[in-house]
Amino acid sequence: MFKKIAFFLFVFQAHSLLLAQVIRNYSLELNCKTRTYNSSQSIVEFKWHYRSPNAGNQYVYRKNKNRYTWGNPYKTIGNRDSSFNDTILTGTAYEYMVAKNSGPDGYPVYGFAYSGHKLPAVTNRGKIILIIDSTNRSFLESNLRTYQNDLIGDGWSTIVKWISPSTTVPQIKSYIVTQYNLDPSRVKAVSLIGNVAVPYSGDFNASGLPPADGHVSIPGYGPSHEGAWPTDLYYGCMTNATWPDASVTNQLGVRPANNNVPNDGKFDVTELNELVTLQVGRIDLSDMTLFKNDVPDTGHIERELLKRYFIKNHDFKHKLVKLRERCLIDDNFGLVSGGTYNEHFAGNAYGNMAPLIADSVVFAGDYRTDLNSKDYLWSFGFGAGSYLNASNVASTAQLASNSQSLKSVFSGLFGSFFGDFDTANNFLRAPLAAKGNVLNTFWCGRPHWFFHHMGLGETIGYSALRSQNNYDSVNTILANYNYPLYDIFAAFSYNDVHQSLMGDPTVRMQVLEPAHQISTKQDSCNLAFKIKWTASSDTAVHSYYVFRAKHIDSAFTQLGVSSNCFWKDNAPLTGNNVYMVRALKLQVSGSGTYYNLSQGIFDTISTSEFYIPQVNAGRDTVVCKNSMVKIGLRQNTFHTSYNWNIAPYARDTVSLKVTASNIWVLTATDTFSTCIKKDSIIISALNLPVTESIIASNPTCMDTAVWSSSLNNGNLFRYTWHFNAGSPSDTTGLGLNNPGQVIYSTSGLLLGTLKVINTSTNCQNIDSQTVNINCIPLPIIGAEINCSNTINGKEINFVVYDNEQFLSYLIEGFNGKEWIEIVKINASTNRSYSYTIPSKFNYAEIRLMGRNGVNEMIALGNCENGIEKSEWEVFPNPVQDQLVIIYNGTNGLRSTDLLLSNSQGESLFHNNYIIKQGKIELNLSGLADGIYTLRILTGDKVAVFKVIKI
Repeated sequence: MFKKIAFFLFVFQAHSLLLAQVIRNYSLELNCKTRTYNSSQSIVEFKWHYRSPNAGNQYVYRKNKNRYTWGNPYKTIGNRDSSFNDTILTGTAYEYMVAKNSGPDGYPVYGFAYSGHKLPAVTNRGKIILIIDSTNRSFLESNLRTYQNDLIGDGWSTIVKWISPSTTVPQIKSYIVTQYNLDPSRVKAVSLIGNVAVPYSGDFNASGLPPADGHVSIPGYGPSHEGAWPTDLYYGCMTNATWPDASVTNQLGVRPANNNVPNDGKFDVTELNELVTLQVGRIDLSDMTLFKNDVPDTGHIERELLKRYFIKNHDFKHKLVKLRERCLIDDNFGLVSGGTYNEHFAGNAYGNMAPLIADSVVFAGDYRTDLNSKDYLWSFGFGAGSYLNASNVASTAQLASNSQSLKSVFSGLFGSFFGDFDTANNFLRAPLAAKGNVLNTFWCGRPHWFFHHMGLGETIGYSALRSQNNYDSVNTILANYNYPLYDIFAAFSYNDVHQSLMGDPTVRMQVLEPAHQISTKQDSCNLAFKIKWTASSDTAVHSYYVFRAKHIDSAFTQLGVSSNCFWKDNAPLTGNNVYMVRALKLQVSGSGTYYNLSQGIFDTISTSEFYIPQVNAGRDTVVCKNSMVKIGLRQNTFHTSYNWNIAPYARDTVSLKVTASNIWVLTATDTFSTCIKKDSIIISALNLPVTESIIASNPTCMDTAVWSSSLNNGNLFRYTWHFNAGSPSDTTGLGLNNPGQVIYSTSGLLLGTLKVINTSTNCQNIDSQTVNINCIPLPIIGAEINCSNTINGKEINFVVYDNEQFLSYLIEGFNGKEWIEIVKINASTNRSYSYTIPSKFNYAEIRLMGRNGVNEMIALGNCENGIEKSEWEVFPNPVQDQLVIIYNGTNGLRSTDLLLSNSQGESLFHNNYIIKQGKIELNLSGLADGIYTLRILTGDKVAVFKVIKI
């Protein structure tokens, strides 16, 4: 316990900062290179800087990675040596510790590395349990599916559990323990996603184990951070299904959440008394309200931040972003004198970078500004802290700025209070929420974290687990887990419960660009699949691992290794087959070499899609020249390409214009194969009728034209005419080359078309000609209604041109609120109707309704009663026999002349009338169809109407 006491003394002496000291003297930066020795052995070469002239003896320890004891020294080396070589079997790796007997303050200095040469690729990393807050399930389902696929693509099997934010810590722990006990050898990790309940544990206090940030309830060292701290380690401990909550009473902390009393749901454990079994990481961006202006304004800050996190997680793992392997350190403490020991928080950066990358990649700088403009794979910030900031490093508010980005992935932070990572806008979680690339943060310095395992491809979750389990199991009984496995003197709190990892625990340091554009197709005509992909452009990728599963969430089996960009599966699974391809390269790091696998890319196919190409060109056919004909029959085109000869149409069915007799051949080819099927069709082309010469004559300013053509094909050919906007619109007959006069209802360049059909072959030829129609015809409308005041009362006159479809008519008046029925009139053969409304009715508006044969009422028109629109009305127009002329004026007994002339201006009718209110009927049955002009002269007034006779 002497280290804990020394730590407590530091709390009172922390003001003594020896910033001028070189903290690197307190770390042995162990770097390794490897080379092949012979067919089965390799050499690992360790180097470090010798910075302590009075080091005394130096020792090398070696152990298997997963052991928790170093044992006796493996080798003793000279006290001034700065290198060491070891011979190992190629494909193996060991964890090494080099210890100097005496450092600058008289205590040992240590360096650690996990080193090997050509360590085999890891294809199966075990199972990971995803505990996911279901609040944002629908919004994040796509991103979470991508995250899950990326886990599978790195060798993980996933267990997904959606929970409510109200799910308690014991309920969550119970689920994890149950899943672990079902498969204890394979369940390795837990990812907590969203607002998942946070366990609290501990009895940090000034008289026993002080809190890691040194804030106790003693004047000058507050505000107090004593009591229980958040700990996700509880979710990773499987030896004890639960921790005790019975004996601790600690209400010294100023934050109520840190208070701990018996049976309050906060546990008593302060120092771990068991090994943490599972890697645990937390992706929780809830209650980060300061990022409101840094995300789209959807009203859901947490959703947007989680979405951004999963996007940058995917981008890093797929190497869509590239960050240089170097480290930024923003150290505002330097060397801190703790009395007996000198403490160096930033030694965490130097001690880790040498075995991960090199001893020359750590650069001093400003955390916030440098990471905004330059990229560093690793970053560290050390400064006096609060829940929301680390002094001279950054604050949550600054990281939430629209202009701020953090171009780093792994970020260690040290400062007071943000170890309570569940507080609002907590600084430890802020880099995860910020723009940029940060995927993991951790509260380091007390204790130090050890990431050297990541130099040979391990996850940050694994290194976090080993850092949390930092005690030598040989000393378990004697020291009660208080002797560290990775010993750094003055590295306090090394087995306390507060060492939680923020972010995805599966992130690895060196990512490899995956292959691209995977596609799976049937191989030739065989019942086999051929998988193709585009090569990764990453340097030194030399082969690809191919895997297969029944479903993307089921276990994948490795099929083999390909040095090309394709693989043939000769025995696929019946039904669904999911293929995964991962690129492989020999990766070099500061710890040696290992075979590194990229993220997997996936494609899915089913044996139900096995396909032998089918081909059918269609039946032989006889068609007219210039006809469009469809050849080929629709077949299953899956996996198949098609090609026609004569013209290279690349599809199974083709619509084409036949210009000559030919034999067409259709070839069907299976992709990647020599499996070819062919079929042919004979198309015989018949001659068309010859071209006719069309003539359309019309005088100036006429609404008629006279059509004719030559008779080149003879009387046995059917001549069919169509006149756009003409009446008649169509005529047909054998040898009908002179259809005669056509009357038009609109003006402009109008098309006349002649179709000549061979009655024996039905082949046809179409000729056309335009005619210029100049005069504007009268509109042809369905009905006309007119309301007027007369000497006999209020009279309604209407004409219905489509009279035959109606059984009766209804005249209604509007009283300001609703329509009131005035009279019902049964339909007759006459299209013109008239009705006088009794004077007792005084409606402002009149409407006409028609009831058709299916008892449907249709509005035909309306008018305002009492308003004279014209003194004269002529209807129906167009007219067949009887033309009705109505006078609506108030000046009766006037002499009126009616003049009727044809379209050439020739007078056909002239008569004088004395008209009161009433009507004149003119019989036009003797006139030919055409357009006529009617002039009505009353005194000095002239009304002119154009009348169409049909």
